Amino acid sequence: MDEMILKLKVFTRSLVDGLDNFNLNGPKRSHSFDIDCSTFIDYLNTPIDTSEQFKERFDELKTMDGPCIYWVDLLSDNISSVDVVEAIRRYRDKEERLLPVIYKKQNNSRTLYVGKANNLIWARVLTHFGFHKRKNLQGLQLYHWARQIGLTVRFNIIEFEPGCKNLLAALEYEVAKQKQPLVGAHVS
Repeated sequence: MDEMILKLKVFTRSLVDGLDNFNLNGPKRSHSFDIDCSTFIDYLNTPIDTSEQFKERFDELKTMDGPCIYWVDLLSDNISSVDVVEAIRRYRDKEERLLPVIYKKQNNSRTLYVGKANNLIWARVLTHFGFHKRKNLQGLQLYHWARQIGLTVRFNIIEFEPGCKNLLAALEYEVAKQKQPLVGAHVS
């Protein structure tokens, strides 16, 4: 019993140190970028991360190697949150790729999704774009439905120091509580 208590004290000290570092210094890095989904071309058989259209974006994302919290905001003023949810439902009914849960009680949020990545945020973005071979990876799959409605979104990413990795679930939940995304499962 005493040995486990000692191990838990060491673990919780690392959590406190991670939070103290964030409170004192802020995030390791933050980054936002906009994507006009209507400009997507088919990158299902061509690497998007080295494409002329997205190489610079993915080169930047690949430098972010720490744990991250991110959210995706809707920028298209002419497309309502109801229109977005309906487009996702139409695509989901095809059952081709895994999508986040659509909340039963809808709101007028302009945040589409909130998520986390322990590392390799660029790989999560790639999955959300919908350009991956494995259809069983859950993501927004923007190429497959948002392109057709001309949606523009903004990815907002906050990178933390490694000491915050074990806090990601709590941080994601807090961001989701504040942003009230249209899709995704966020429970306490």
